[in-house]
Amino acid sequence: MKLINKIKNYFTTDEPETVTLPDEAKRWKKLALEINNEVMALRRQYKVAIEECDRLEKLVKIYQELLAEKEK
Repeated sequence: MKLINKIKNYFTTDEPETVTLPDEAKRWKKLALEINNEVMALRRQYKVAIEECDRLEKLVKIYQELLAEKEK
């Protein structure tokens, strides 16, 4: 949602037409850097979530083995 709002803000302006806008390349670069930062933050969050899933899967396997040993 933030990404879409940033893109909308990039293409819209409330400034009068006589005001010169920053260089297009600089605007695109700024937008790309902002989006890249958001993507990297999401990747870090996904990495943490996947690592937690892996840890929980290992715990479940250990508990299954312990339960199987206990039932013998």
